[in-house]
Amino acid sequence: DIAYAGTGGEMEVQTIWDLFMNQIAPIANQIPYMTATGNHEKYYNYTSYKTRFFMPSKTNPTALEKDGNFYFTLETNLAQWIFLSTEHDYTPGSLQRTFLDNFLEEFQRKWQGKQRPWLIIVGHRPMYSSDQATDSGRLQEQIESVLILNRVDLAVWGHMHCYERTTPVEYNRFTDKEHFSADGKLYQHNATETSPIHLTIGTAGAWINEKWIPKPEWSQTRYQRYGFGKLFLYNRTHLEFRSVSIDKTSSDEDDSFMIIRQF
Repeated sequence: DIAYAGTGGEMEVQTIWDLFMNQIAPIANQIPYMTATGNHEKYYNYTSYKTRFFMPSKTNPTALEKDGNFYFTLETNLAQWIFLSTEHDYTPGSLQRTFLDNFLEEFQRKWQGKQRPWLIIVGHRPMYSSDQATDSGRLQEQIESVLILNRVDLAVWGHMHCYERTTPVEYNRFTDKEHFSADGKLYQHNATETSPIHLTIGTAGAWINEKWIPKPEWSQTRYQRYGFGKLFLYNRTHLEFRSVSIDKTSSDEDDSFMIIRQF
């Protein structure tokens, strides 16, 4: 949900898109925005989004990135990123699922027996959320097994107007407890036996008035206040994440954790 130019109605207000783009220009003209489309970009077949954001799948698509601008991969020095669209079909046989399955097969073949980069999934609707209003669709049913099988390190989502971090989790179960510190700050494990940690970072500016369900065992940290996150990739074995609140009181604490993996 990038600019919220259509919130509360069936029409999209282009002035809000323009206002938002002007606001981010000082950053966006130096650092590229890599986007995962959300439900508020759907108006008029995503026209406003497609004409303002040009992801690798639009400017330099691979053979499997056929839908253009909605799902793509990006490799940096220390991470392999996979951006998905939770707003498009991801069931077996769909274009997006074929893209995902084929890419991960190539990824595993390329890095078999080697110190692979961090594998990070990015999408809009969260696979795990204890927000009462969560509507992740069929992500757990259709996609979670793919994340687990391919040893995804981190999954980053938005959509819900809150912050939440999970423990290592598989199929709604807190897994790998013996490698997860009691304070939830460190996950130290063998890289071939990892469970994904999920981050929901939906605190960037829309109103925050969510309600929680009773806290599941897999929900490590959750709060509702405005902020953002900072990810630090130090090397192939050490990753750190820090949440940053912009309206916290003296009693509020930001969240942080580190993953250390051995090969």
